[in-house]
Amino acid sequence: MRIRVHNTLLILVREGSIGRQQLVKTYLYVSTDPDKVAMQLSKRNELTIDTLSEKEEITDNTVIEVLIETITAGEVSIAPSVIANRLSVRGVSVSAEQVNQIFIRYGIDTQKKRLDSDSTY
Repeated sequence: MRIRVHNTLLILVREGSIGRQQLVKTYLYVSTDPDKVAMQLSKRNELTIDTLSEKEEITDNTVIEVLIETITAGEVSIAPSVIANRLSVRGVSVSAEQVNQIFIRYGIDTQKKRLDSDSTY
């Protein structure tokens, strides 16, 4: 059964009946109660961590290499695939999925950030 729910969910979010939190490349629809939201996000993070731990273990060295490369990239936002490619050139074997797992674990946002036009430096 194929049911399109995006429009319905968007209407509920706009009405304030439910909330929406962005997670890496997806959205999690949550309660409007802040206490419940915190609990829902915590549970989702637990599930994500459990899922990540079931996959191929990522060594501490690889995590450090990914984080260093992310920092030295000097960009506001960078895709996991770009980091994986840059590391492979340096001889570090890591997949884009593993980089994404590290980004999730450390709360690194891969979505493009936009500066407000009213921003001043």
